[in-house]
Amino acid sequence: MVWPTWGELYRYTLVVIFTVIVLGVFIGGTDYLLGEVARRVIYNGAAH
Repeated sequence: MVWPTWGELYRYTLVVIFTVIVLGVFIGGTDYLLGEVARRVIYNGAAH
């Protein structure tokens, strides 16, 4: 077993944090957009 150096550990930690932020923004944005589309379809469909 080889332990990572502090530099590698720092770099890997930043990669994980960045990836989590990007995926969170992507999933949150997709959820918001699909929710808005569904809301408009449902409310416009119910009004007619």
